[in-house]
Amino acid sequence: MPLGDASYEYTGNAGVVSSPGEAYKQCFMLVAEDKPGLMVEVVAVVRDCGLDFQRFSAEPCGDGLCVMVAAVQTDCALRFGSLMHNLRYRAEPVLLQRLPTELSGEALQEWMLKVPFEPLADLSVWSWKREALSLVMPSETRATQPA
Repeated sequence: MPLGDASYEYTGNAGVVSSPGEAYKQCFMLVAEDKPGLMVEVVAVVRDCGLDFQRFSAEPCGDGLCVMVAAVQTDCALRFGSLMHNLRYRAEPVLLQRLPTELSGEALQEWMLKVPFEPLADLSVWSWKREALSLVMPSETRATQPA
């Protein structure tokens, strides 16, 4: 995926991806307080960044939290990075991670087992990651449960 064009603005009302041949799929998982309007805010951020959804799922996960998983169509890394920054600012998530769909095997297992920071250690981060990957990855490359 290309990095982007330094002279182009990737936020605001930037142009959308012009043709499917230029598009790449990038995925993210967002865990935030389950509150009214959260899904509307996430959809608005994606649209504001000029991206289109390929897949979107949102479910409550207990403890007053909601897990959202999305695959978006993007033309460069800078546009996806801008999306992640805007999501962090506007949705105020407990956890926001890009899903590394390009990984497999041991590297994917290592990512699955990594808990981002201490306050999340008591939560079901591993199961959230597993479910998120099952939504966006082909079945033959999905991670299996750690031993």
